[in-house]
Amino acid sequence: MAKVFCLVNQKGGCAKTQSTMQIAGELAVRGNKVAVIDMDPQGTAVTWNSQSPDETPFPATVFSLSAVGSKIFSEIRKHSPNFDYILIDCPPAIDSEVPWHVLLASQLAIVPVLPDMGNIWASKKAIDLTELAKRHNHSLKVKVLAARVPRGKAYQVCLEELRDNAAISMFETQLADRVAYPESQIFGSCISITSPKSAAGKEVSKLVDEILIELGH
Repeated sequence: MAKVFCLVNQKGGCAKTQSTMQIAGELAVRGNKVAVIDMDPQGTAVTWNSQSPDETPFPATVFSLSAVGSKIFSEIRKHSPNFDYILIDCPPAIDSEVPWHVLLASQLAIVPVLPDMGNIWASKKAIDLTELAKRHNHSLKVKVLAARVPRGKAYQVCLEELRDNAAISMFETQLADRVAYPESQIFGSCISITSPKSAAGKEVSKLVDEILIELGH
């Protein structure tokens, strides 16, 4: 059965889909069977996948199940035997019932957060939801991912505030705000294919190493 993890945050523009697709691409390039389930009605992950040329398709399987809503749990169980890993890109709406049902079906929840105070404050609701889900899904782990991290002292101060919060567990790896990421998106690809030896490629690889440890792999 597949290991299931999700990326969740009600804040739009927090690099949720960007992170999902880069992680999925790296896992797939390593030889795993990987699925991305797009639960966002906007369908950004599916659109991303559709941009890839036939001769070099995106390395993971990407499909939308946004129409199934709260039935996502049974859909995950149906697809689980066919994959090693299933990543779920949740809609940016915590008040939707979808993130809750996804969290109940996941072994790991990743909350991507941009390191500025507005995004940190706005992400509190998502973090609270994951903590509530842990009371019902005892196998669920929660990690915060600093994403689209710009250079500058102010952003580092925000990161330190996140790290100093005893209630939050963060990945050591952070994804910087690099042009290479949206460039790979334009071509319907991922950094692990377009620039695997670049700084972006190395940080995605490190992040996936951390994720596999969290999943017990």
